[in-house]
Amino acid sequence: MSPTLIIIASPDRARRTWLHQLLRGQIEAEVLDAPTLRDTFNLTEEREPGLVIVDDKLAILPEFRALQMLFTAIDTRWLTLCSNPGDGVSVAARASSGLFCLDPSAPPHRTLEQLRAVLRNPKKRHAAAPPESQTPTRWKRHVLIGSSTGGIEALICILGGFPAHCPPTAIVQHTGRGFGASLTNLLARRCAAEVRPAEPGLQMRPGRVIIAAGTPRHMELEGPSEPKVRFGHDANVSGHCPSVDALFLSAVPCARKVVGVLLTGMGSDGAQGLLALRRGGAMTLAQDEASSVVYGMPRVAFERGAVCEQVPIGGIAGAILKHAGAPARAGDSV
Repeated sequence: MSPTLIIIASPDRARRTWLHQLLRGQIEAEVLDAPTLRDTFNLTEEREPGLVIVDDKLAILPEFRALQMLFTAIDTRWLTLCSNPGDGVSVAARASSGLFCLDPSAPPHRTLEQLRAVLRNPKKRHAAAPPESQTPTRWKRHVLIGSSTGGIEALICILGGFPAHCPPTAIVQHTGRGFGASLTNLLARRCAAEVRPAEPGLQMRPGRVIIAAGTPRHMELEGPSEPKVRFGHDANVSGHCPSVDALFLSAVPCARKVVGVLLTGMGSDGAQGLLALRRGGAMTLAQDEASSVVYGMPRVAFERGAVCEQVPIGGIAGAILKHAGAPARAGDSV
């Protein structure tokens, strides 16, 4: 049986050294260092460790959310490492693993007992996805989704409910530069369909989900019946690049063949574009307040009259599939 893999994620060399010395000879494990969040994400994705110890100076960064979702996707245990020795409280309390944080000032035997307790819990085996229907749906509409704060969890929930032969889907998620590929890989783990990063010329087609996150230019669509991705300009639209509004507005010429979806997020990006889509005949959905981490973008869209239906996150995948399989109706436009 191969030893457990433990990743120590900390920019502080002294703290990494302390953990190496603590673990040496006490716990049978392969121990790897990751000084940055990107290093941690890449190592976790490649090696699927049994435990990741995250310095809470990293865990308070906005980009940590993507890493936390990866931990959930592959069922990796993780703990924080306290920045304030002696109080046993992580400064990343809101991003708590639900277990505890390691206190560097605690007696070594106590810290080792905590680590052994975590490592004794094996990873869960994920159930296989249910088989698909023999007759795939003939999709009448393609799907455009915009999300921001809390959106990664929402997207995991939605894409996890998509079949392999899902409607053609394009997504803009606000995230830090350099995390687009990592987010794409994370979502691909939870989706039966093909998940691809946005690139010019990529065609929207059934069974494909296209993600724009952290791209230097806006993802837009061109072409009426089978749209392709194009990259627009790089100036911020509604405060963001890539922007949800930029994607939605580019699809207005074929709005009657669109299901537009706006998820949790701060600000108003996507509200203007969703309204233009609805006026053009699109079916428009927004995440409801109760299930939104931040009820900002969906709220603004709802107040402007851009939303046909508000839906809790657990029902959005089903609503998308229902409306994507339905032809546009005369009363869909406003």
